[in-house]
Amino acid sequence: MVRFVEIAYTGRVDGRVFDTTDPNVHADAQPVILPVEEGILVPGLARFLKDKEPGEYQITLQPEEAFGRKDPRLIQLIPRSEFQRAGLKPYVGLEIDADGLRGRVVSISGGRITVDFNHPLAGKTVEYHVRILRDVTDPVETVPALIRLLIRVPDDAYQVSVDGKTIRIKTSLPEAFHRTIKEVVEKYHPEYTVEVVSEKKETGKEEKENDKREEKVEGEKEEAGKDEAVQKE
Repeated sequence: MVRFVEIAYTGRVDGRVFDTTDPNVHADAQPVILPVEEGILVPGLARFLKDKEPGEYQITLQPEEAFGRKDPRLIQLIPRSEFQRAGLKPYVGLEIDADGLRGRVVSISGGRITVDFNHPLAGKTVEYHVRILRDVTDPVETVPALIRLLIRVPDDAYQVSVDGKTIRIKTSLPEAFHRTIKEVVEKYHPEYTVEVVSEKKETGKEEKENDKREEKVEGEKEEAGKDEAVQKE
């Protein structure tokens, strides 16, 4: 079973912070709940944290343990005409998406643009300071963390409840999201049955019936008020 933890971490390269969830480092940062596994965390950090108890840790990762070494094949020359066709004006630092890869313009020479599709931190030695605050086992906490991390939808778009060994997710999201949510949650919580259901909205008929019930209650209140007035007389 995948371990979930709440952590506050800070990543640095050459002493410069590139990412943090630690409010002690940045006032707007907040600790996060996440699964300890590669793909969510860089490989070296995931392996390091796998069996660590709650506490404070410092680790230095070589490039192959972090964001990988630079791959020369991912540094490509792209004709300026390709940018013009896409309606883009190239400049150093411009980020682009091409064939599912995200790259950054690193140099411009005449009609040729050099784009680096490596991760911006590829080839860098990375330092992490990590505080493991607690282990998290309740799906009411872990499931929203997964949806927030992997599906990236607003927290107010769903509600999570647990009934025995069933995780029920009630959501206002389109049904196209339901299968994705179900697959993600089942992957990390195979010991549970996962149900994703739509929030029911009142139909016109249901609204009319509710209005009738409210009118009936109001009418009964008025009749009761009249009876009290007659008794007083």
